[in-house]
Amino acid sequence: MAFDFKIETSQAQPTMVVRTVSNLAGIVDVLTKAFSQIPAYLAGKNAEIIDAPFAVYYNMDFEKLEIEAGFVISGSVDENDDFVVGEISGGDKATCMYKGSYSSISAAYDELAEWIEKQGRKAVGHCYEYYYNSPREVEESELLTKIVMPLV
Repeated sequence: MAFDFKIETSQAQPTMVVRTVSNLAGIVDVLTKAFSQIPAYLAGKNAEIIDAPFAVYYNMDFEKLEIEAGFVISGSVDENDDFVVGEISGGDKATCMYKGSYSSISAAYDELAEWIEKQGRKAVGHCYEYYYNSPREVEESELLTKIVMPLV
C-alpha cells in the first residue's frame, strides 16, 4: 500500500480529553463517550473544537490500555470530573493518512517508522490517531485515520 508521508511542524495545542484505562473490547465505548460528550460539554463555553477527534494509546497492554481520547481545542475551558484539559506538544511530527480497516492499520505504522528512519529522524513519545470518519458512517475500507508521530 502506498502512503503519503510528511513532516509537519506545529505549535503546542491545547486539548480536552477523557483519560482512562480500558481493555481492547472497551475502546469503542471510551471513544464514543469522549467524541460525543466533550462537544456537548464545550457547547456554549469559551472553547471550540479545531480538529478531528483523536486518541493516543500510552501502552499496548490490551487488557489495561491507557488511553486519552478527545479533541484539540482553541480558547480556554475548565476541566471537570470527566474531562481533562491537556496539551499536545509542539514540534516536528511525521504524519501519514491511512485509509482502511483499523485492524490493518499496523502496516501504515510500520512503513511510517521505516520512512522516519530513512529521513534520519527518530520518533519519540506516543503516537496519535485522528479519526476523520467513523465506522458508523462509512464502510471499514473507507475509514480515514491520520497517524501522527512526534519526532526528534
